Amino acid sequence: MRASSVVVLAALALTGRAAGGETIGVLAVAPPPGPGPELVEMTTQLRQMLSERAPNVLDARQLRVRMTGEPPGASLAELDLGYESARAAFVRSDYEGSIRTLRTIVEELEKLPDGEEVFKQWTRAMLRLAKAEQELGHTAETQGVLDRLMRAEPKIEVDPALYPPDFARLVRGAKARLKLSPMRRLTVSSHGHDVQVFVSGREVGKIDRSPVAVMLPAGRYRVSGARGALRAPAVQVDLGRSDQSVTLEFSVAESLRPSAGPGLAIADRDPARALMAAGGFLGLGTLVAVRFVEQQGAKYVLGSVYDVRRGKLDHEGRVRLVDHEIPAGRSAALAEFLLTKQEQPGVEIRKGSDDDWAPPLIDVARGDQVDAPRSKTLGWVAFGTGITALVAGGVAGWQAISSSSSYDKAHKLLGPDGSVPFERAQYDRYLAEGDSAKRNTVIAGVGAGTCAIATGIMAYIAYRQTGEVGPFRF
Repeated sequence: MRASSVVVLAALALTGRAAGGETIGVLAVAPPPGPGPELVEMTTQLRQMLSERAPNVLDARQLRVRMTGEPPGASLAELDLGYESARAAFVRSDYEGSIRTLRTIVEELEKLPDGEEVFKQWTRAMLRLAKAEQELGHTAETQGVLDRLMRAEPKIEVDPALYPPDFARLVRGAKARLKLSPMRRLTVSSHGHDVQVFVSGREVGKIDRSPVAVMLPAGRYRVSGARGALRAPAVQVDLGRSDQSVTLEFSVAESLRPSAGPGLAIADRDPARALMAAGGFLGLGTLVAVRFVEQQGAKYVLGSVYDVRRGKLDHEGRVRLVDHEIPAGRSAALAEFLLTKQEQPGVEIRKGSDDDWAPPLIDVARGDQVDAPRSKTLGWVAFGTGITALVAGGVAGWQAISSSSSYDKAHKLLGPDGSVPFERAQYDRYLAEGDSAKRNTVIAGVGAGTCAIATGIMAYIAYRQTGEVGPFRF
């Protein structure tokens, strides 16, 4: 195949990739230090189920690429081939085709982590784009591209070997207009040190002990930062009317766990906000967060679907774990619900608040309700019989003391030789009271023992079912 054909095919592949549909990312989510092996395995299983049912579900490798800062769409080498294709189209006077490819290249370059080589390719593509717009007589478009280019790199020079004098005059005119713009002060800070600061792709300084401050012509700018391998999400800053200050936030980059899931280490405090930020950083349209949650002693795997573009939680479903595993068929049911929102057997659906969950549908084919909520009645009965055992034990003790006291009183009425006393009626009454108390002691003791045994049995069963015994959770 000829080299020119390879270049054209690379450009077509680039265009097709940029025009792809919305991406879906499935991530394991846990508090720091991050997801463990059990959650990673279940997330991998659920991701596979989702990818079999829907397009554009990113696999683990693609997610790791986005987390580690490697090209999410096209590499620099691919974009360089695309530029050569656009230049070839320009030479053939196919200015419209050249413009389409160049705009795609600029868009893809702006998705890459900022750096010297990325900025060099961006300025080259912008110059060629401005020239192609000029050839078609698009004055406003030409001026717009050059103005944007001058704000990013006001010191750019035109190579006379590549561009004619009339285009060089347009560039000088753009520089002159830029000098007439009011100047604004942009102050960039961060919570960390040794942070490289980029404005519209160009490095403008490094944050060490103090913020970076630069004077820029009024306009809109893209500000980003890098701290070693960590990248702060880019933010848009409008310097149209006043000075601005921005703080580069590295918390999203610090939460990424490429080798665990891939997943995220996010604290329980305000997880939705952190998940939205992570979804935007990774360029996702939809984020499916997979987590472990516990409620009333039961452990669940929870799937939460976030609409990253709209910044909201869309729907959630969970499956109760049995012996630390998802019951057979439940992963597929959870995946189906997360994609369609249609109720599935064994999947509980959140209705409102954190504790408001609709019970799962019964799986008729399986004939069980593994995930159905277990009744707490037995636990409360066990709690009641336990109280009864304590009361009966107390009664038995009291009656035993009463019996002993009555017998002592009767014994004191006997004569020195053990003869029946003159007060025979009182003696007989003490004996009867002692006998009655003794019978009550036996009855209460047997009842207390029976209740204690019943309490132990029912408490064990209740704990196995719900993790609770009456008001106590274990």
